[in-house]
Amino acid sequence: MVVFENALSQAACTFPSVNSIFTSRYPASFRPSSPGDWSIPASLATLPEILLERGYSTIAISASPVVRRTPSHHNTTGGYDRGFSVFDETCLGKDASCIGQRARHLLTEPDAPVFLYLHYMEPHNPYQPPPHHRRRFATASRPTPFIRRGNLGPISRMLYLGGDAVDVGAEDRRHLVDLYDDEISYLDSSVTALLQDIDRTLDPAETILVIASDHGEELFDHGEVSHCRDLAWQSVLHVPLAFRIPRVSGRRRSSPVENLDIVPTILDYLRFPSSALALEGRSLRPLIEGNEAVHQYVFAAQGRYRVVSDGRFKLRLDLATQAQSLYDLEADPGEINDLSGQGRDHEDLLSEALRQWLGGQEQLGATADALEQARETQRQLDALGYL
Repeated sequence: MVVFENALSQAACTFPSVNSIFTSRYPASFRPSSPGDWSIPASLATLPEILLERGYSTIAISASPVVRRTPSHHNTTGGYDRGFSVFDETCLGKDASCIGQRARHLLTEPDAPVFLYLHYMEPHNPYQPPPHHRRRFATASRPTPFIRRGNLGPISRMLYLGGDAVDVGAEDRRHLVDLYDDEISYLDSSVTALLQDIDRTLDPAETILVIASDHGEELFDHGEVSHCRDLAWQSVLHVPLAFRIPRVSGRRRSSPVENLDIVPTILDYLRFPSSALALEGRSLRPLIEGNEAVHQYVFAAQGRYRVVSDGRFKLRLDLATQAQSLYDLEADPGEINDLSGQGRDHEDLLSEALRQWLGGQEQLGATADALEQARETQRQLDALGYL
């Protein structure tokens, strides 16, 4: 496996992060045309569409209430099936074993090359590994029912929606984190078993494997929980990313990369031309094979925040106040100490890089429009109960 230690998601929310992954476009490209419409605009080509046009069988299996073919309570229009010859939704709300069963059923000896997309919901609120999985971390019983069920809902409503106060002590917080870790453990074992079966169906010497995440999770580190809201900490943006590529040995790369780079990297290794697609990510092949950095800076946008990082230093801009904060991610991975305003050269360089990026993405001077779009998306997510 080629493991990228410094991968950044382009948003801390399933919408628009998955849209960015499928299209190699930054979040500014995705503006809901109607309340609850999180689908990808028809004008943007998606990876499954590109591969379907080249003769691939394209299969998706999703447990997500957002990444849907048909409408759901959390996605009122569906629409994520573009380019998929099969989009299986039977695992909605079910654990990883369902996705494994459906994948084994649908992935038979292929007559054509296959693109398989699996969207798991572990680890995700509620943090509740299935009963058959032996817990390694959350072994103590908690008396509060919603804590025992790993449900962040009451805490989120208290913090963000003016809900009833709930008493969550240190042991309760630790238990929720332990449940989160148990979900990771369960997902790891489920994916490992499925990959062993896939390797018996698809020749691993001819198969590219990508493991990625659309966002992370805030677990009380900054007095916050969950994801999606005006959260732009590394805990929600720094994500796992790994490739298994035929004839490429395992290695680790520390240079900064983006989820946007997934599509151009896949197309590069498949030898499919992509210059006409105007992708905003870059192929990671020079980094993979020659340890040659492909980005000087990486970017993200979540709510009212805009983020730029060079891999070590990270600048976060609050569009509402124009205040910026600077963190040394190497010395301060928890982003506790704001170094802004101390005359550091890194702040000026990152600030200029972000200014140029915003000029291309959201148009300089259009801050009010960007903020209103962020607020409207937040209102829709609240109304749909997604958070």
